[in-house]
Amino acid sequence: FQDATKRPSAKDLLDTDLMKSRALIENLKIQKGLAEDRTFEAEEKAEITDSINQNLQKELNKMKSKHVSDAVIMFFIFATLITFVAIWIITYKSNTKIGISLKEANERINILEKPNLILLQMAKILKQPVIGSEEEQEEIRRQKKEICALINSSLYKKEDNELRKKIINSGIAKALIAMQL
Repeated sequence: FQDATKRPSAKDLLDTDLMKSRALIENLKIQKGLAEDRTFEAEEKAEITDSINQNLQKELNKMKSKHVSDAVIMFFIFATLITFVAIWIITYKSNTKIGISLKEANERINILEKPNLILLQMAKILKQPVIGSEEEQEEIRRQKKEICALINSSLYKKEDNELRKKIINSGIAKALIAMQL
């Protein structure tokens, strides 16, 4: 066990890039949920619009059957159109609130998660035991060599601490150590 004075504090652990990425992903998922709510509201407003349109048609048919003057019918249509436009303006404003769309949220989540998923997959391959037929063993060794070469070229003479942290957090470092034992 490490000396208590050398251990990172809770604040240091929470300030790691992995935790920040997870917090950002959670925030994006919340925004995605809000975008889904706005989509549901837009669907409800579309249903209301359809209902208004059907009621308008019924009223127009009643007026025509009662031989109401054209001026009254035109006034009724004008008033209904104003209501219709107001509903669409409200719908447009509610769908363009500050925030991100559902598609944007999914894209941002994928962009943030993809590098971590790739590193986790690399760690999984490195941890895989070299067993099976001769061809399978050779394929596993080839994959491990490719991953090691990729990691080496990514880190050689570079001070990319962000990538180093991600490699450690994904389990690649432990897998490389286990391969040497």
